[in-house]
Amino acid sequence: MKINRRIRADQIDLQNREEVCKSLLKDPIFFPLVFSRFSFRPDQEIIVIRDDVLCGGTKSRVAYSLIQSFVNQGWKEFVYISPWYGGGQIALAWIIRHLSKDVQFKATIILSMKNEIGDLLSGLPPFTKIAQRLGATILFCPPDRSLESFAQNYVQSKSNAILLRSGFDYPEVKKNLAYLAHKVVDYFGHFDECWCAAGSGTLIRGLQSNQHQPALAKRYFAVCVFQECPPIDKAKGVIPFLPFPEPVEDNEKPPFPSALRYDAKVWKYIRNRPGKILFWNVM
Repeated sequence: MKINRRIRADQIDLQNREEVCKSLLKDPIFFPLVFSRFSFRPDQEIIVIRDDVLCGGTKSRVAYSLIQSFVNQGWKEFVYISPWYGGGQIALAWIIRHLSKDVQFKATIILSMKNEIGDLLSGLPPFTKIAQRLGATILFCPPDRSLESFAQNYVQSKSNAILLRSGFDYPEVKKNLAYLAHKVVDYFGHFDECWCAAGSGTLIRGLQSNQHQPALAKRYFAVCVFQECPPIDKAKGVIPFLPFPEPVEDNEKPPFPSALRYDAKVWKYIRNRPGKILFWNVM
């Protein structure tokens, strides 16, 4: 039963990404923010930023200019270590496909050979399938090797390859996230709470870095999907009951597309909370 639920989650995530990855947008950071509004009690307003409408989600917005700057510096291959169900692999493949016009660039995704759910019944993870279809090369690190050393050795064997930081954790990305937070405040005003899933923690740190007043929210919360919180600045970390990479139960899924092992795990914590709440749905 549990394996069947996992396979079904893979199918849902794959279908959701296939639909939005049909179109390739230019300069996604300038693509209008899409949102949904919910209220399940009189003292509640939930605003959901719907970056699930972008092929690579929020990361494709905020990392586009970063990768473009690396291209301008002469790098040709972009290597990224991804968890099995990480969305960054789609964002990178999507951006590289955009930028490969007169000159062909390469996205290389490195995953552990250890299947994180313990079976291979559904083949490659859904987001890896999408990244591969977008042109990325997929490499598997042997189970007896560390991902970091495997990736470093691979990069060193190439003439112009760069290993990107987890979650695209660069000042340029943080700046772009602060810009998006400022846009949200301009449109919706100040929130009581801001929530998001946290893998690398880049998103929640970036949203807190908005220097404009008022700030995005009074309080920040990060649902730490890996059962251990990364650096999240002043946000409060929440450890979900479901370990990674277990998907959410059907009765806990949000009423919009959401990565079932990442962002969807936030919904159960906010749907009954009072106040004006922002949920940043990455993908």
